[in-house]
Amino acid sequence: MIIKEIVENKKLIWTAFACSLVFLFIAFKFFISELPDKNSIAKISGILKDEIKIERKGRGKKSLLIKLKNYPEIDFMIGSIALDETYSQELINENRVGDSINLFIENKEFRRKIVKTEKITFPENILHPQIVDIVEIDNGKSNYLFLKDYRKEHQRNNYLGAGLFGVLSLLMFFLGIKVLRHGKNMKF
Repeated sequence: MIIKEIVENKKLIWTAFACSLVFLFIAFKFFISELPDKNSIAKISGILKDEIKIERKGRGKKSLLIKLKNYPEIDFMIGSIALDETYSQELINENRVGDSINLFIENKEFRRKIVKTEKITFPENILHPQIVDIVEIDNGKSNYLFLKDYRKEHQRNNYLGAGLFGVLSLLMFFLGIKVLRHGKNMKF
Protein backbone atom coordinates (compact mmCIF):
# COMPACT_ATOMS: atom_id res chain seq x y z
CA MET A 1 0.00 0.00 0.00
CA ILE A 2 2.78 2.41 0.92
CA ILE A 3 4.73 1.60 -2.26
CA LYS A 4 1.67 2.39 -4.35
CA GLU A 5 1.35 5.74 -2.55
CA ILE A 6 5.03 6.53 -3.19
CA VAL A 7 4.65 5.78 -6.90
CA GLU A 8 1.55 7.98 -7.09
CA ASN A 9 3.40 10.76 -5.26
CA LYS A 10 6.29 10.56 -7.75
CA LYS A 11 3.86 10.85 -10.64
CA LEU A 12 2.20 13.84 -8.97
CA ILE A 13 5.57 15.49 -8.31
CA TRP A 14 6.74 15.10 -11.91
CA THR A 15 3.38 16.23 -13.25
CA ALA A 16 3.42 19.33 -11.05
CA PHE A 17 6.97 20.25 -12.08
CA ALA A 18 6.20 19.61 -15.77
CA CYS A 19 3.06 21.76 -15.59
CA SER A 20 5.08 24.43 -13.82
CA LEU A 21 7.57 24.52 -16.70
CA VAL A 22 4.80 24.61 -19.32
CA PHE A 23 3.04 27.48 -17.54
CA LEU A 24 6.36 29.32 -17.16
CA PHE A 25 7.00 28.92 -20.91
CA ILE A 26 3.53 30.29 -21.75
CA ALA A 27 4.04 33.24 -19.37
CA PHE A 28 7.39 33.96 -21.02
CA LYS A 29 5.79 33.86 -24.49
CA PHE A 30 3.18 36.40 -23.36
CA PHE A 31 5.90 38.57 -21.86
CA ILE A 32 8.17 38.67 -24.92
CA SER A 33 5.49 38.83 -27.62
CA GLU A 34 6.16 41.75 -29.94
CA LEU A 35 3.43 44.20 -30.79
CA PRO A 36 3.25 45.91 -34.18
CA ASP A 37 4.52 49.44 -34.70
CA LYS A 38 4.40 51.84 -37.65
CA ASN A 39 7.41 50.09 -39.27
CA SER A 40 5.92 46.60 -39.04
CA ILE A 41 2.50 47.14 -40.64
CA ALA A 42 1.29 47.15 -44.23
CA LYS A 43 -1.62 49.07 -45.71
CA ILE A 44 -4.29 47.34 -47.76
CA SER A 45 -6.88 49.39 -49.60
CA GLY A 46 -9.99 47.71 -50.86
CA ILE A 47 -13.68 47.85 -51.65
CA LEU A 48 -16.16 46.39 -49.17
CA LYS A 49 -17.67 43.18 -50.52
CA ASP A 50 -20.24 42.64 -47.74
CA GLU A 51 -21.68 44.62 -44.89
CA ILE A 52 -19.35 44.91 -41.90
CA LYS A 53 -20.59 42.50 -39.23
CA ILE A 54 -20.06 41.88 -35.57
CA GLU A 55 -19.85 38.15 -34.91
CA ARG A 56 -20.63 36.80 -31.49
CA LYS A 57 -18.62 33.83 -30.32
CA GLY A 58 -18.78 31.73 -27.19
CA ARG A 59 -18.49 33.20 -23.68
CA GLY A 60 -19.45 36.73 -24.71
CA LYS A 61 -16.56 37.24 -27.14
CA LYS A 62 -17.20 39.37 -30.18
CA SER A 63 -15.21 40.21 -33.28
CA LEU A 64 -15.73 42.53 -36.22
CA LEU A 65 -15.55 40.91 -39.68
CA ILE A 66 -14.73 42.73 -42.91
CA LYS A 67 -14.72 41.18 -46.41
CA LEU A 68 -13.04 42.95 -49.36
CA LYS A 69 -13.72 42.40 -53.06
CA ASN A 70 -9.98 42.30 -53.84
CA TYR A 71 -9.40 39.47 -51.33
CA PRO A 72 -12.60 37.39 -51.27
CA GLU A 73 -10.99 34.38 -49.54
CA ILE A 74 -9.66 36.44 -46.61
CA ASP A 75 -11.63 37.42 -43.50
CA PHE A 76 -10.23 40.65 -42.08
CA MET A 77 -11.00 40.78 -38.40
CA ILE A 78 -10.78 42.98 -35.35
CA GLY A 79 -10.71 40.57 -32.41
CA SER A 80 -12.37 40.90 -29.05
CA ILE A 81 -9.31 42.46 -27.38
CA ALA A 82 -9.07 45.44 -29.79
CA LEU A 83 -12.82 45.70 -30.41
CA ASP A 84 -13.29 47.75 -27.24
CA GLU A 85 -10.89 50.36 -28.65
CA THR A 86 -12.64 50.45 -32.03
CA TYR A 87 -15.34 52.89 -33.00
CA SER A 88 -17.28 49.91 -34.30
CA GLN A 89 -20.75 51.43 -34.49
CA GLU A 90 -19.44 54.39 -36.51
CA LEU A 91 -17.49 51.99 -38.74
CA ILE A 92 -20.62 49.95 -39.46
CA ASN A 93 -22.88 52.99 -39.94
CA GLU A 94 -20.52 55.04 -42.14
CA ASN A 95 -19.30 52.32 -44.53
CA ARG A 96 -21.47 50.38 -46.98
CA VAL A 97 -20.90 47.72 -49.63
CA GLY A 98 -18.87 49.26 -52.45
CA ASP A 99 -17.16 51.88 -50.25
CA SER A 100 -13.37 52.14 -50.16
CA ILE A 101 -11.59 51.32 -46.89
CA ASN A 102 -7.97 51.16 -45.68
CA LEU A 103 -6.84 48.33 -43.43
CA PHE A 104 -3.46 48.07 -41.76
CA ILE A 105 -2.15 44.62 -40.92
CA GLU A 106 1.12 43.21 -39.65
CA ASN A 107 3.82 42.68 -42.29
CA LYS A 108 4.14 38.98 -41.45
CA GLU A 109 0.40 38.45 -42.07
CA PHE A 110 0.71 40.41 -45.31
CA ARG A 111 3.58 38.18 -46.50
CA ARG A 112 1.93 34.93 -45.35
CA LYS A 113 -1.72 35.41 -46.26
CA ILE A 114 -1.97 38.20 -48.85
CA VAL A 115 1.07 37.90 -51.15
CA LYS A 116 1.83 34.33 -49.95
CA THR A 117 5.62 34.64 -50.09
CA GLU A 118 6.01 32.90 -46.70
CA LYS A 119 4.52 29.73 -45.34
CA ILE A 120 1.81 30.03 -42.67
CA THR A 121 3.16 28.51 -39.46
CA PHE A 122 1.61 25.80 -37.29
CA PRO A 123 -1.02 25.86 -35.68
CA GLU A 124 -2.32 28.90 -37.56
CA ASN A 125 -2.22 27.02 -40.88
CA ILE A 126 -4.80 24.60 -39.47
CA LEU A 127 -6.87 26.77 -37.12
CA HIS A 128 -7.50 29.94 -39.14
CA PRO A 129 -5.39 30.40 -42.29
CA GLN A 130 -7.94 32.78 -43.86
CA ILE A 131 -8.21 35.22 -40.92
CA VAL A 132 -6.09 38.39 -40.92
CA ASP A 133 -6.06 40.66 -37.85
CA ILE A 134 -6.52 44.39 -38.40
CA VAL A 135 -4.33 46.69 -36.29
CA GLU A 136 -5.58 50.02 -37.66
CA ILE A 137 -8.49 51.01 -39.91
CA ASP A 138 -9.75 54.13 -41.68
CA ASN A 139 -11.76 55.14 -44.73
CA GLY A 140 -9.79 58.23 -45.69
CA LYS A 141 -12.09 60.53 -43.71
CA SER A 142 -12.37 58.85 -40.31
CA ASN A 143 -10.13 56.61 -38.22
CA TYR A 144 -11.94 53.79 -36.43
CA LEU A 145 -9.05 51.97 -34.76
CA PHE A 146 -5.68 53.54 -34.04
CA LEU A 147 -2.48 51.51 -33.80
CA LYS A 148 -1.66 53.06 -30.41
CA ASP A 149 -5.01 51.88 -29.02
CA TYR A 150 -4.51 48.39 -30.49
CA ARG A 151 -1.07 48.22 -28.89
CA LYS A 152 -2.36 49.47 -25.51
CA GLU A 153 -5.08 46.79 -25.28
CA HIS A 154 -2.81 43.97 -26.44
CA GLN A 155 -0.05 45.07 -24.05
CA ARG A 156 -2.54 44.94 -21.17
CA ASN A 157 -3.67 41.49 -22.31
CA ASN A 158 -0.05 40.29 -22.52
CA TYR A 159 0.65 41.48 -18.97
CA LEU A 160 -2.47 39.72 -17.70
CA GLY A 161 -1.50 36.51 -19.53
CA ALA A 162 2.09 36.63 -18.26
CA GLY A 163 0.87 37.27 -14.71
CA LEU A 164 -1.76 34.55 -14.75
CA PHE A 165 0.52 31.86 -16.17
CA GLY A 166 3.39 33.02 -13.95
CA VAL A 167 1.21 32.55 -10.86
CA LEU A 168 0.02 29.15 -12.12
CA SER A 169 3.64 28.16 -12.68
CA LEU A 170 4.56 29.10 -9.12
CA LEU A 171 1.53 27.27 -7.70
CA MET A 172 2.42 24.07 -9.55
CA PHE A 173 6.06 24.38 -8.48
CA PHE A 174 5.09 24.79 -4.82
CA LEU A 175 2.61 21.91 -5.12
CA GLY A 176 5.44 19.71 -6.38
CA ILE A 177 7.65 20.76 -3.46
CA LYS A 178 4.83 20.16 -0.97
CA VAL A 179 4.18 16.65 -2.30
CA LEU A 180 7.93 15.96 -2.36
CA ARG A 181 8.23 16.95 1.32
CA HIS A 182 5.18 14.87 2.19
CA GLY A 183 6.76 11.88 0.44
CA LYS A 184 9.99 12.24 2.43
CA ASN A 185 8.06 12.26 5.71
CA MET A 186 6.37 8.91 4.92
CA LYS A 187 7.56 5.99 7.03
CA PHE A 188 8.03 2.49 5.67
